[in-house]
Amino acid sequence: MSNQHWPTHGGSSPNPWAQPSTGWQPPQFEDHPGRDPLQPFNAPSQYEPPMIDPPRKPAWPIMLGALLVTVVGLGLLIYLPGRTATGPTARPAASQAISLSPSAPSGNVLPFDKLGGGEFEVLRHNWTAAGLEVDYRISVNQGTHELTMYAFLNSTREGYYEDRATIIRPREGNPATGRIFIEMPRGDTTLVLSTESGTPITALPIPG
Repeated sequence: MSNQHWPTHGGSSPNPWAQPSTGWQPPQFEDHPGRDPLQPFNAPSQYEPPMIDPPRKPAWPIMLGALLVTVVGLGLLIYLPGRTATGPTARPAASQAISLSPSAPSGNVLPFDKLGGGEFEVLRHNWTAAGLEVDYRISVNQGTHELTMYAFLNSTREGYYEDRATIIRPREGNPATGRIFIEMPRGDTTLVLSTESGTPITALPIPG
């Protein structure tokens, strides 16, 4: 059997494989990383996931807590300092530090060491509608001194004085006795013996 030949271009039927189609394109392949030839088959992948930072906690709770602590601290600094005495008869000296005998009842003798030593005694006290009346006795161990007294309410720390301060002059071997009256509201009170300039020496409690 003779071989059949395709007609030439000059013939009426051209070879369909001689002319490529104008719409044909070669297939596209994506590049993939090849397997490591040194890695055994079925070995686990060496792929490591990217590191992801854990979510950060918001900072506003810490800032709010610090602000609250600051506000509370400022409030305490403003509120806690001792209140100054008020009113026409009140004086700051009533809030000065005074050594008291917590169990010393009114009417007992209370020794003191300042000014060379001595004794302070309330012989009697009486509350009237206007204030506090006190009978006293003061003795000193050395020299002669000029003393005075004032009182303050334990509940308010407000100090009260005589309208005209009595100057008490005890001297060694000659105690001073007398009576003072202090206009003030009734209540548990501390009666303070002080120098003429207002420096506290000692004090006795007076029940209201």
